[in-house]
Amino acid sequence: MIPEPITDTPSMSQPPSSIVASAGENSLSLDGSASAEARRNTPAPDELSTRYITSRHQEGTRMNSHSSGTRRTSLAYRISRRFLGLAILLLAFAIPAHAQVANPSIVQFDSADHSALIPAGQVGAGTPKITSYQALLLLASSDAVAGPVVAAGAVLPKASVVASPIATPPNPAYQATMSQLGITLPACTTLPCTQYSIVLTALGPGGTSLRGVASESAPFTATVPAATSLPAAPTNVVVKP
Repeated sequence: MIPEPITDTPSMSQPPSSIVASAGENSLSLDGSASAEARRNTPAPDELSTRYITSRHQEGTRMNSHSSGTRRTSLAYRISRRFLGLAILLLAFAIPAHAQVANPSIVQFDSADHSALIPAGQVGAGTPKITSYQALLLLASSDAVAGPVVAAGAVLPKASVVASPIATPPNPAYQATMSQLGITLPACTTLPCTQYSIVLTALGPGGTSLRGVASESAPFTATVPAATSLPAAPTNVVVKP
């Protein structure tokens, strides 16, 4: 009997499986499959990406919200400051320097030389320095010294000027009516009414006093005419055959 020959070629082994390289709790099998424990604890790649994107989006939203709120607050503050400055400016122009008078009828004034006499040594010594007054109507925007005269009033004798009543302060010493001074205001037909002022001059043997701001009144206007009244309605209306 011939013995069977002995061979050294080993039989084909099974491919390796379940060989685990342990790297802590989350292990990965050599063939690429995750262990059951690892699969339970390790988020899927898509889930990790979603979490990251969501986190970044929330952070960006918070930052944008804070930045946007800051910008809105700053813008609102700047707008409110500008509106406040504009309101103050408009208010300053809306308030007149003096109480506005419409259609004045009386002119009151002080006059240092009203009762003065021409001193000795001058021509006309001993006679009154002032004999009359004259009012000049100017536009309030005109210069009191050199502005054009809208209308020159009549020359009013000093004797027609009377003392101002004490009961109406402010109380300059003397007064005359607009009618006496020969001043008639142009009618105001549209708003805003034109503003005027009066410069009062004194006349005497030495000439006419100089025009100046001290001799100018506060601005005033004419009165806007009232609307035409309605005609009276017919009455005692009777119909007959």
